[in-house]
Order: sequence, then structure tokens, then C-alpha cells
Amino acid sequence: SHSFFLLFAFVSLRHSVSPSFSENMQTMAVSSSRAINVPALAGRSHSASSLSARAPTRRSVVSRASKLAVWSKIDYVPASKVANLVTQEGYALLDVRDNNQFQKAHVKGSVHIPLFKEDEAKDPQSLINQQLHRGSVGANFGSSHTVRNDRFEELVGAQFGKDAKVILCCQQGLRSNTAAQDLAALGFSDLACVDGGFNSLTDELLGSLEVVGKEKISKAGFGGLMKSQQKISIVVGSVMFGAWAFLEFLPEQAAPILAGLYGPNVVP
Repeated sequence: SHSFFLLFAFVSLRHSVSPSFSENMQTMAVSSSRAINVPALAGRSHSASSLSARAPTRRSVVSRASKLAVWSKIDYVPASKVANLVTQEGYALLDVRDNNQFQKAHVKGSVHIPLFKEDEAKDPQSLINQQLHRGSVGANFGSSHTVRNDRFEELVGAQFGKDAKVILCCQQGLRSNTAAQDLAALGFSDLACVDGGFNSLTDELLGSLEVVGKEKISKAGFGGLMKSQQKISIVVGSVMFGAWAFLEFLPEQAAPILAGLYGPNVVP
């Protein structure tokens, strides 16, 4: 059986790695205002029945109501609606990606205010974080170590009024979602957020929007070793699939080749 070749080829051809892995981790890490109090939860040993029977506290009700009020101000839209919102409905496009991704490709006329900025601190802990990032995530994804831009809300407030129509976008959708929630909590009332980010904004969905940069905007998140690995995976997968097809459908032609290379014992 040559099923091994087919399985290997399928995995190689389908292999893909999210270009925004570091974005995901950092975005989740900085949501400190919504963090779970792990020690407090660890000290509880109530049964499932007692937890379900307990009435919610006033604080939890207020917290949930506050979150619902924030989410109600954000309209989550597919990438197919971006061009119409910007060109027909008067929305300003706020790009919250880092400088590296913005320089690779961005929509002409968009406002760039990164939610994360490159970490330039020189204290020992920051230097360690930068070095660790450079040796692992940075090498794989071609990105620098970044930290939360503590002036993000200030810069957005200087650029837009709280009643302005703003559509936020990043590469994958996580940073823009975090940014939209933060701005909604500050009183911005007409926000939209692109599902899937620029990864979903393929060429056919751009409409009259013009992209500036050397990359396709849907590919601006790829970099480092991952950019080469994707090409290598496609080549290896194609070769393995071709080898499997040759063995499966042309066994008589394949047998003498295998016998010459590896000996008669490997001939199927």
C-alpha cells in the first residue's frame, strides 16, 4: 500500500501556520481588565449544582451589562463590506497593525495607529524578552517583540471624534477587536470591526480600494521562516503526491526504477 505517500502529501499541501501567532498571544495577554482571577477560582470547591443554583451577584450583573453595552457599539462585518463602508458610507479605516505589516501593504488613505509598538526598552527583563522573541517567534514570523502602545487611545482620540464612523482592521482580527472594545468603553459609538482582518481582504474584495506596498494585503502577515516554509511544503507535498500517483497507477514502470535504486526487495 502506498497510503503513506498520499497522507504525507495531503498534510504537506494543507500545512499552514497562522502569520499572526505572536499577535494572538500578545493580544490575549494585554487584556488585563478582562483577566480571570485564577487564585480566587482555585480556592473554590463548590459542586456544579451549587454553582448553578447560586444567584449572580450585583457586581457580576453590572459587569455583564457593561460588556454588553460595549459590544453593542461594535458592528462586526465581513471583509466583503469593507470597500462599501469606506467608499460609500463614509467610514474611516483605522489600521492598528504594527509598522512592519503596515509597510508591507496598507490601504491608501487609511489611518495608521498601531495597538502594539516595537519594544525598545533597555531594562534587563525587556532585553531578555526581546532576545527570546528574536530566537523563536521572531525568526519564524519575521516580527519584532512588541508591547502595548500606551498612547493608542490618546492618538485615536486626537484623530477622531467619539461620534466618528471608524472601521478597525488588523491582520487577523484580534488586535482590532481588542482596540474596538477599548474605544467603545471610552465612548466611541459608531465602530465597525473586520472579521478575519486583512487576511480575509483578498484582491477580489478590494473594489475601488487601492493598496500601497510590495505585498498583497492578505499576505502581509507572513514573514521570516514561515514564508519560505509554506513554499517548501507545497513543493514537497507535490513531489510526494506525484510519487504516490506514479507507484499507484504505473506500477510496471515504477518497479525497475525502484529496483535499481533500492534493490528488488522494495519493489511492491
